[in-house]
Amino acid sequence: AHYDGTSWSKVESGTELDIQDIYGSSNPLNGETEILCVASDIYYNRGSKLLKIKNGKVTEINKTGLSWSISGVWFVPYQKYIVIGDGVNIYNKHKRIWVATPSFPNLFSFGISGTSINNVLVCGSFGLLAFYNGISWKNYRGTETPEIDGEYLECDNNENIAITCGYIQNRAALILGRR
Repeated sequence: AHYDGTSWSKVESGTELDIQDIYGSSNPLNGETEILCVASDIYYNRGSKLLKIKNGKVTEINKTGLSWSISGVWFVPYQKYIVIGDGVNIYNKHKRIWVATPSFPNLFSFGISGTSINNVLVCGSFGLLAFYNGISWKNYRGTETPEIDGEYLECDNNENIAITCGYIQNRAALILGRR
């Protein structure tokens, strides 16, 4: 659905797959809003789709290199595009394929958030909480912080604060990080 500030209108996705995430950002070069969403069944291989929404129309875009299990998308238009789920994948615009990040832990990612290409946060299974500074990933999961070993489903950040929510065993969990 799309809200234009006054009313809602239905947008047909063209798929029966669940829409896992949607993200939009304004292109600084032309002022247009770019909107992407990922569709999949993260638990069963029923396929996946990477969709672009423009002027109320939905089109499927290139997902070469992506797994069938995708759960999130984040980007800065014409600079960096990241799709998460079964790994963290960055679009290589020269080769026109999605490339898995080999240094990223082999854990499922559920949530992604960022403010710029050097301030990206990813959260996921088995306590996955990772930060990208534009050059490399810092993984906060492990022996340094065993108390955060849980399932994290969503995250958000700004320039100074990062937050993620999910659960540890059967209890709700919220982690707040500061610079």
